[in-house]
Amino acid sequence: NVFETGASFGGVWAERPTNNVVYKNLRTNLPKQVMQSPDLDFPSSLPSYVDGRALGAYISTYAEKFGVEATFGARVLEVTPLADDRWQVKYETQQGCVEDDYDAVVVCNGHYEAPYIPEIPGQDEWLNGDRSIIHSLHYNVPEPYEGKSVLIVG
Repeated sequence: NVFETGASFGGVWAERPTNNVVYKNLRTNLPKQVMQSPDLDFPSSLPSYVDGRALGAYISTYAEKFGVEATFGARVLEVTPLADDRWQVKYETQQGCVEDDYDAVVVCNGHYEAPYIPEIPGQDEWLNGDRSIIHSLHYNVPEPYEGKSVLIVG
């Protein structure tokens, strides 16, 4: 079973993701031939570097084709090892808290929820006039930066 906080498969690539980290017009940085599963090709009509919507659709198609079970709108609260080499997973949904036991657990937690911007020595003096610092989480379109010098760190 997959525990997904969103309403559908795809994570940040879902049609309606739980956060906004995929900016408008973003394309993958790997060709689809490298990203696809050996069991399922991307549609041949797609370009080599797909956009977020196509990647989300691929993930959903894969899950449907191979019968991946999911609990959507779920938040895992606790994972506890049991004496019989199994695991107890406690999670919550709108229906309340549930505990189930599993043979194995794979943790695939999202790390995009809390942007980190370190304090850089001298940044207060540098941030004058028209200068700003933003995290990539808050980037969506290039127009606000047109005609400006932009430094990207990371």
